[in-house]
Amino acid sequence: MKKGWVIQQDTRFFCSISLAFILISGLVLPRAQAVGFGMDFGTSTENWDQTHGSNDRSTMHFGALFDSTVAKQRSFVYRAVLAHELNSYDQYGLQFTGTTMVHSFGLTLMQNRHVRLWLGPHVKYTAYNSIEQPGMFYDYEYDGFIRGYGGGLTMGCNLNLGKLITLGFSGGNRYMRYEGHYKPIYNPYYNYEAREVNADVSSTFFSVSLIFRVNDQF
Repeated sequence: MKKGWVIQQDTRFFCSISLAFILISGLVLPRAQAVGFGMDFGTSTENWDQTHGSNDRSTMHFGALFDSTVAKQRSFVYRAVLAHELNSYDQYGLQFTGTTMVHSFGLTLMQNRHVRLWLGPHVKYTAYNSIEQPGMFYDYEYDGFIRGYGGGLTMGCNLNLGKLITLGFSGGNRYMRYEGHYKPIYNPYYNYEAREVNADVSSTFFSVSLIFRVNDQF
């Protein structure tokens, strides 16, 4: 119980830090009124060192995006994504779902009126609070909590479509550490032993973003 409470406290703390990053970036970045908001969809392929029967998993997320530098002439890039994420393994493997946050910090490599290329590091935190295993006739539910944290390098490209809309693409590599525990709850008359999750993960990822610019012109 205490361990799960600590993990959930970490999650609330990271959410607070994420919100603070967004607010501070809007206050202190020069000409911060020129920003972008939108939606982000992404996938990744993960290589786990232990997943109780699988070494390769995939993730898929969809959520909200904030970008401090979309089309404006500015060197520094800050992008934040808050999304719902699914982490799965084949059709009948364990599935984890929860919330993920990614903060990217980059520098502009090349920019003109239509395109911006940027490169920089990112950090990611994920909290999975729903765990289940799909079955042929019904799904098996598990009680537990898994968190993941890590970072890597992101390469991004913004394509400006007119005065208000930008299509963004980003991809790269990251390393994650997953920790947590889970146990079955589909039979209430049996006390199942909890399984620990301690995995070091390398992954490649790709995201597509639809960004609406506010006072953000080249």
